[in-house]
Amino acid sequence: MEIDEFSILTDDLIDYSSLSEDPLKELALGEELFIATSALAQLATIKSALAVAVAADILSHLRGDRYLHAAAIETLFGIDKMRAIEYMKQAVTGEGDRYILTAIVELAIENQSDFQSGLGWTVFRLLSDKIKSFKIYSPTCKISQKVKNQTQTHKIFDLGLSLASSLDNLREYSDN
Repeated sequence: MEIDEFSILTDDLIDYSSLSEDPLKELALGEELFIATSALAQLATIKSALAVAVAADILSHLRGDRYLHAAAIETLFGIDKMRAIEYMKQAVTGEGDRYILTAIVELAIENQSDFQSGLGWTVFRLLSDKIKSFKIYSPTCKISQKVKNQTQTHKIFDLGLSLASSLDNLREYSDN
C-alpha cells in the first residue's frame, strides 16, 4: 500500500504492526494526527532507531497537536531520557499546556529516580512551581467552574504536588 493511500483510512483501520519503519516514519510525521500518534507509538514499540529522530522532529518543529507532543515526549523519554528532559524543560518554562504538563507529571511519578537530581530535578521543581501557580481549586477544595471538567488533571496534579513534597523531604534527609 502506498503512503498516500493511508490518508483515506482511519486510524483504527491501519495495521501498524505490519508496516516497516519508513512508512511508519512518514505516517508519524504526516498531517493526520491520530495516525501520526499511532505510528510514533509503533516505532517506539518495535524499538526503532527512527523513534528518537521522529519524536525529536515532532518536538523541535512543533508538528501536530498537544497529544502528539505528549506522545513524542513519552517516546523520547523511553529511549533518550536526557534529551526528553530537555524538551520537558522547554514545555514547563513555556506556556504550559496542561495536557503536556500532565504527561510530564505522570512520567515523573513513574520514574522518580530520574527527577531527583540534575536537570531532571530542575525540571521537576519548575513543574511543581507551575502547578502551584494554577488556580485549580479554592482553599475549600471546591473545583472552580473554569476547570470543573478537568478532575483527572486535578488528580494528576495533586499526585505531582505530593511527589514534589516527597522528593523535597528525601533531598533534605539525604543532605543531612
